[in-house]
Amino acid sequence: MRGPPQSAKATLNMPNPDSKMISDASWEFLQYLGQNIKGFEKIHQDLAQNPSKWENFIFSEDIYNEKVPGYDHIQEFTKLLLIRAIKPEQIVFCIVQYVSQQLGKFYEESASATMEEVFADSDCKTPVIFILSQGADPSDQIIKFSREKGFDQNFAPLSLGQGQGKKAEILIQRGIKEGNWVLLQNCHLARSWMPTLEKIVEALATSAKGEIHENFRLFLTSMPATYFPVSVLQNGLKMTTEPPRGLKANLKRSYQGFSQNFIDDCAKPTSFRKLLFGLSFFHAIIQERRKFGPLGFNIRYEFNDSDLDVSTITLRMFLNEKGEEIPWDAMLYVTGHINYGGRVTDDWDRVCLLSILKKYYTPEIFQEDYW
Repeated sequence: MRGPPQSAKATLNMPNPDSKMISDASWEFLQYLGQNIKGFEKIHQDLAQNPSKWENFIFSEDIYNEKVPGYDHIQEFTKLLLIRAIKPEQIVFCIVQYVSQQLGKFYEESASATMEEVFADSDCKTPVIFILSQGADPSDQIIKFSREKGFDQNFAPLSLGQGQGKKAEILIQRGIKEGNWVLLQNCHLARSWMPTLEKIVEALATSAKGEIHENFRLFLTSMPATYFPVSVLQNGLKMTTEPPRGLKANLKRSYQGFSQNFIDDCAKPTSFRKLLFGLSFFHAIIQERRKFGPLGFNIRYEFNDSDLDVSTITLRMFLNEKGEEIPWDAMLYVTGHINYGGRVTDDWDRVCLLSILKKYYTPEIFQEDYW
């Protein structure tokens, strides 16, 4: 899948028959397949002699399900090698299709546990550890969940860093006595305090019944770090947080953060539901555009859940204003120029982002046949 080895480059010297149809790098890979992989014997020569025969396959929008001209006998997995050679930009999507076909749709999407499920598995002695990845931060979900459970007044978040260790210890001791929830964010930034955290978690695990308030919960977030205490990982409930892949997964992730009460509690509930879906769809689209490098945006931006959360709150605020008129211009400006646009530094990227947003922040979204 990584392409031909460097040692084989000397034998891959056949001229590219059509550089508009296939890139030089892809042509090298195709030669390697034809010379070394069983089932692809002389495939590069066939393409060079009959390029028109291959046009439908190479330019197909659904290359995984397209028949390979003259090579119907090859298996699905072997076909992935050919797709990797000819259309490397589509290989990830084709692998997803292959896994779905062989193992079932269950394996097509990564399962994401809700905060309700995580909380049900936790207890006062077991910390909940969220392993972070770029573009995914569960802090907002934890804060929202604390409000839903009525712990917003007994919730103590703290972002760790230099000099924050002592404050964290005080919050934990107070939480143990009073039954508060404690959220320690970015543990990877407090390397020198990690041995202290290890001792605290060990003490929690060995505490006798009644020494810790049953409502106490300790939440930790950290990027992967070699110095994060192994014993804390062993004693804790671990979760990895990854950005969702695909529009469907993005939408499901977004709607997991909206309770039914939140959706219904608006002065214009029907309008809010449709605009909320449009906003969530917009968020999913700009997340997915990042996969395509400079074809998506000139600069890679780290849009995350907080952008959607703030935009959702401002959307509901605008709809709760008196009067039947919806302030489209104000909504476009706040969401496009400030909430999301505040991250955008390239002028053309800003034009692109606003053009996409205008498709969903429009009166036409209320039409029944808009979607």
